[in-house]
Amino acid sequence: MLGGMQTEGDAVEGSEGVDGERMLVFGNPAPDEFYVDQPERRGSLRRILVVSNHVPPELLEALDLLQRGDEQIEVEYLGAVSGRETVQKIAEPSDFDGFDAVVTIGKTVQYALVRGVPVFCYDRFGGPGWLSAENFAEARAANFSGRGFGSLTSAEIVEALTRGFAGAAECALALHARYAREFLLSEALDRLGRSGQGIHSARAISDDQLAAYLVNQKVMNGLVNTVEARTQTNAFLEGQVRVETARVQSLTEQNEVAASQLDASASQNAELEQQLAETTAELASRAAENEQLAARLPRARLGRLARRLWPWRRHRPTLESIMSNFNDQIIAEFRANNGTVTTAGFGSSLVLLHSLGVKSGIERVTPVMSIARPDGTWLIAASKAGAPENPAWYANLKAKPETSIETGSDTVPVVAEELTDPEYDAGWAEFTSRAPGFADYQVKAGSRRIPVIKLSPR
Repeated sequence: MLGGMQTEGDAVEGSEGVDGERMLVFGNPAPDEFYVDQPERRGSLRRILVVSNHVPPELLEALDLLQRGDEQIEVEYLGAVSGRETVQKIAEPSDFDGFDAVVTIGKTVQYALVRGVPVFCYDRFGGPGWLSAENFAEARAANFSGRGFGSLTSAEIVEALTRGFAGAAECALALHARYAREFLLSEALDRLGRSGQGIHSARAISDDQLAAYLVNQKVMNGLVNTVEARTQTNAFLEGQVRVETARVQSLTEQNEVAASQLDASASQNAELEQQLAETTAELASRAAENEQLAARLPRARLGRLARRLWPWRRHRPTLESIMSNFNDQIIAEFRANNGTVTTAGFGSSLVLLHSLGVKSGIERVTPVMSIARPDGTWLIAASKAGAPENPAWYANLKAKPETSIETGSDTVPVVAEELTDPEYDAGWAEFTSRAPGFADYQVKAGSRRIPVIKLSPR
């Protein structure tokens, strides 16, 4: 009796009526043409071959991170992988050439071992990761299926792949020297013949038995494909939820940006606040109409998935959302007229400040009033119309001061630096002399001292 892996052999050998002396674990040996006598030594991880028909989501995410990272590691797929450019074929020896490592399970592990290629054993069942002297025996007992080791997060997989490669490359050579010939098909057949456990008798099966076996195989394959399809669907839906959550976060940050538009023209603040108060009062008086509008807007913006996330459907227009539209209007007019904005009398006093969201990682564009200085720098103030807290772009610049601004028709890379005493007093005086309304903002801000930021070309 032949077994596929040691754990199966142990289970069958312990069954009633089974002669353990006639049990042999045959495994999944590699065809002899995969063998190389002197494998090359891999120095660095640059190219990864993934051989699988069921790559789990955490592994896909980790491989995507490696491709987009500073190292820009190249990843190619052999097998059926949803959403990736792949090649579907039976693995051949030449498929492993030029790759520094293979991510796979099962018989392909033996194919890579006999060629001396480092193996990261991981798939939908999890796995031990890089094969090593410590985990080899346990991984082999499960026929390198990954069972028995548990799963990792995408971050843990990235860490293991990058930091463990040097050791894995050395171990691959040691495993090749110790086990390569043992995993060859010819050696497995020789062991079968030498064991005296060759085929002593054969029994024909009927057409009905063969048909029943084939139907059973189709059913099992169908179940496996169904589980895989559901796994991929769940991964897709989880990705969509993350995208929509990021979009909602973006809308929230844009609402915060709306208040910063009041910085640009102190003389227009009283009129704008009055108009906004009237608009808010009108919206409050039309509650029934707003309920209908609030139920329609999320479906138009977020699509079918958003209709299932019912808490979003009760969103009402707010002061911040109204100002967000005003913000978009100013940006469009700025870019259409090379930096000149006639709306609200801004003229050419604005710059478009780019910043990277601290939480979302999404680039934001905010029109802010600026003072161009003779030394080629600009000053901007984080007034937020005298609100008790700083605008969102201030936190973004503190986290990542290297950014850019649009001025006129040019985009200028700059670095942001918050002014401190005594430079702060001089910078703040420039703002209050240009627009006296900034002094009112400081009064409204209370204990918060409005920051003044210097933008210097990089």
